[in-house]
Amino acid sequence: MHNVAEAAYAYISAESVSPHSLVCALQAIDDKSKKEVDEAVAHAKNDPEPSPEELYTHVYSQPPPGYQVRGCDPFTYYSTK
Repeated sequence: MHNVAEAAYAYISAESVSPHSLVCALQAIDDKSKKEVDEAVAHAKNDPEPSPEELYTHVYSQPPPGYQVRGCDPFTYYSTK
């Protein structure tokens, strides 16, 4: 399949689904996705920014002891936790 329309047409043909019910299902998925994204955006905007010390926390799951992550320039390094 090259696009969503072809996939939807193939689904309608194979499953004997009415185009209206497929459009309704796709609209429900679209609405749910938009709602989820809007909630995530609102959460991100209302969440306080992390402190500079927190920016490099949990960058790696198991960093070796004393491992440091380079900052924005080649002369600044931060410890990971």
